[in-house]
Amino acid sequence: MPASRVFVVALAAFVCVPALAIEPGFALKFENAGDTGGFFGGSSAGTLYTNPGTGGVDGENDGFLRIENVNLGHFGGYTQLPQFQGDWLSAGVSRLEISMKNFSGSNFHMHVCIGFSNQNMWQLNTVFAPGAEWETFVVDFENIVPSDWTRIRGSGTLLQALSDADRLLLRHDIFPYTPTPNPIIGVLGVDNIRIVAIPAPGGALAGVALLGVAGLRRRR
Repeated sequence: MPASRVFVVALAAFVCVPALAIEPGFALKFENAGDTGGFFGGSSAGTLYTNPGTGGVDGENDGFLRIENVNLGHFGGYTQLPQFQGDWLSAGVSRLEISMKNFSGSNFHMHVCIGFSNQNMWQLNTVFAPGAEWETFVVDFENIVPSDWTRIRGSGTLLQALSDADRLLLRHDIFPYTPTPNPIIGVLGVDNIRIVAIPAPGGALAGVALLGVAGLRRRR
């Protein structure tokens, strides 16, 4: 095959590869036993990620992600599913919803973290403290305030982290926030992680346009 044709074929293959992108409307429901949504991370304590296939938000026949530390150690996990990778700001995301349930009575201080590996990872300062019943917690993407977030790893801005994310991380962490989360023993249930789309047409473009003025979406 001529070199020029090889180049064209290679270029076409490169162009046809779809870019990873946040998927508004996607819901990670952990419906089936054994489905852990790709969550892992753990710690030296041997964090366990399982799905019993029952007891989730939707009842007896609905599974959920069970995160457990039987020994004292860092607590949490992350997923690199492609639906959580890409640009959260321009994808038309209204909010991220996560249902959680405390199965052990532990004093969980759960946080949502988004970013790119160890290079630029940011944590929402809001503490999610799940109780003994399923409860849905929300991350608002229409009214982002930079001071509500803390960089926990690497360097770079919050804008850069939310624009080029490669993972969604959940972890137990107590202020002051550092690269290493706090240790805890306990069992946490996670279910129905939903990426909710902005309902109004053009909402995403309006949000992106504001970036040039305010850096990130502000509270109205």
